[in-house]
This record gives sequence, C-alpha cells and structure tokens, in this order.
Amino acid sequence: MSTKFNMDARGFLQTLNKLERRFDELTSRESQRRVYENNGVNPEPLDHRLYVLAHEVFTNTGWSMDLFSAAACFDVALMDECRRFLRGSASVVRRYGLPVWLYDLMSASTLAAYTGEPSDRMPKCIRVLTPRELAIRGMAKGRKRFGTKKQRKEDVWQFVRETHRLGAFTMLKWGEQEPKSLSIARMMLTDPGIGMSMLRDDAGVDDMGAVPDYRYRRVVAYEEELMDEVGRWDAEHRDGVSATDDGCGFAAIGARYLRDAERLIEAYRQLWDTETPRSRDVLLSAGNRDGDRDMPLWQNPLTLRNLAISLLGSALSSDLIVGFEERDRRTFNRGVEQLREAMTIVGESGFAMMPRLLIDRYDPGVESLLYCSEEESETQQRLFRDLCEGMACVVLHRVTDDLPVRQMAIALIECELGQYEDLITDCETAACQK
Repeated sequence: MSTKFNMDARGFLQTLNKLERRFDELTSRESQRRVYENNGVNPEPLDHRLYVLAHEVFTNTGWSMDLFSAAACFDVALMDECRRFLRGSASVVRRYGLPVWLYDLMSASTLAAYTGEPSDRMPKCIRVLTPRELAIRGMAKGRKRFGTKKQRKEDVWQFVRETHRLGAFTMLKWGEQEPKSLSIARMMLTDPGIGMSMLRDDAGVDDMGAVPDYRYRRVVAYEEELMDEVGRWDAEHRDGVSATDDGCGFAAIGARYLRDAERLIEAYRQLWDTETPRSRDVLLSAGNRDGDRDMPLWQNPLTLRNLAISLLGSALSSDLIVGFEERDRRTFNRGVEQLREAMTIVGESGFAMMPRLLIDRYDPGVESLLYCSEEESETQQRLFRDLCEGMACVVLHRVTDDLPVRQMAIALIECELGQYEDLITDCETAACQK
C-alpha cells in the first residue's frame, strides 16, 4: 500500500518563491532599462543570488541554465517560458507534492526520448547556446525550436538524464525525513527507470493514475539482497586485520573498497570463458519472478554489475561491465585500468578523497575547452557532469551515515568539488575533536 512521502515541500516552495522573485527582479523593465543605458552590456550577466537559488531548486541542469540565460540576455520568449515553468512547478508541488512533480517531469522526458519528439518541458538551454542561437530558436516553430536533428536526438536523451539527476538531488535535499529517499536517489543514478518507478510508492503518484505495475519492488528487493550477500561474504573473508579507525569511518570504507575491487576483477576473469546471461536479463527475470534466482553470488552478472557501479559509478563502470558482457577484451582491460587507478588513489589518499582526485584526472579543464569546437565542448562538459554524478553514486553506495552522505552526494551532483573537499575536512575535524 502506498503512503505519502515525508518530503519538505514547504521548504522547497519557499525557496522556489524566492527564486521566482529574484528572477522577476533581474528581468524587470527597470533592469532592462539599466542595461540599455549601459550600451546594451549587462554588468552582471550571472547574478550570484540567482545562481544559488536556482541550484537549490534545479541543481546542475538545463532549467538553471534557462534562468541564467534569460536574466543575462533578456530573451523575451525564454523569460516567458521560465516564468511558466516556475509557476507550473509551484502549482503542482503545492497541490500534489514533490514526488508527483518529479514523476511528471520524468514521464515527459521518457516520452520525448522514445518518440524523438522534444517536450515543451525540456529546457531550451539544455546545451550551451549563444545569444544569437537563443534568439533564432525563439523565433523557430515546432521541432526546429530545439536545433538540428542530431542535436534533438542528443538532447532528448540528455533530458532524461537531467530529470533523473534532478530527481536524485531532490530526494537528497528535500527528503531528509523520508526513509526511502536515499535508496530512491541511489537508484535514480544507477537504474533510472527503476528509480522513477519507486516514486509510485508515494500515495500522490499512485492517486494520479501511474501504471499499476509493481514488479520494480521485486527488482529492488533482489538487488538489495545481492548487495547484502556481498557484505556478508566480505565479513566472512576478511584477513582478520581491520582498518585503523579514523573517527569518520572512511578508513574502513576504503579497506572494504579495495577488497571489493580485487574480488570483482577476479570474478570477472574467472567467468570470462563461461557463457553468462546479461545483467539486464537477470534484472528483468527478477521482476518477472522467473530465471535462476539461486545463481552463485560471484557468478551472477547482476552482482558484478552492481558492484562495479558502486566502485566507479555509472559512467566509468561502463567499460568494465560492457567489456565483460560483450567479451570485448580491449574495453574490459580499459575498465580494469580505470578501477586500478581508483584503487591506487584509495590506497594512497583514502576513500574520501578518491572521488575528488579521480574527477580531477578526467576533467578536461577550462583551457582545453577553449580550443574545442562547440560540439566537442558540449560533449566534454556533459561527460564531466556525468562523471561527477557517477561519483555521487559511489558515495551513496559506500557511505552509511545519513547526513554526511547526503551533503557529499549533493556537492558531487552539483560539480562543486571544493565544497565536497570542505565537507571531508569538516568531517575529519569533527572526528578529531571527539
């Protein structure tokens, strides 16, 4: 039976209201007049308060970029779209709740991806646009409002990613009092479709007529059962030497990380010449209650796939998972190298700093983007955001303390690496003072 999720809708609506007021101030006729008197140059193209409020509501997504672009360029069409979206979001959350708002956005993105038809809910600035490109899109009609055919195809799938990123962020930030929020956020980053389905456990979503298909509950239960088995296996096979307590638990997490990584590589190599089902087929079988649920733990490709994601995140783990399932030796070896790289960082600098340092190694840097084409720059920036999101996924899988893990994951989803590092420092400082 579905129950109402315990989300901080009031806090969300208060912040959304502040965001709307600030946006109206920055796009008012008075603001436009000042820019006109300054020869058309906006002295503050990115307002700090608008940035903070937009990220508190929409995090690192195209909706935030829509607001920034509209306030900087005074594009009338985009300003109107932003106001409609802000007011529409507030209306839905006020009447039905945060889970319904999220489920509705995710449904729109899923429909857009499978039909190839961009949704009116999709942010116009889901990719970086110049003021001229923004103006051209504002005057275009139909599909052309969202660019070329290639751009539309890429952007509708980015729309899917961003709705689930927003979903994970919302459950973390506004769902502190909801017991299911952490598992839903983690699943939205790991298995987006299942994460979206888990919102049906909210009575508001259920009452709105969501598809009454609850197989996802069996999938979630099966995945949790497998990871619990991995934990029990680890407890039984430790070498008897526990990691030195650092007061934060990070030393123990790092030691477990290294053991899991070694065991994962060993399991993949042992199964290389054995025919195995694909992890997604095992996932479907779990939902349908068919297939072999008694498959040995370390021969179950779903166990290995989930463990790989918990170690490297969805983005970086793909080489390891796909390389094994397609028996592509080159891709698999590249995945092993990436995991070994993460293991080296954990061994030398500890688990807590691994996400920060691993992201640094793959970050193209601002200077390199200056020499890329617009298309290459867009691709690089999206990959960077995906990597940060993947590291948030690792943290959510590995860190067990509720408050620190929420804050750490939010900082990574936001790509605020300095903030993430500050959180680690604060945690270690607090542990030393105990």
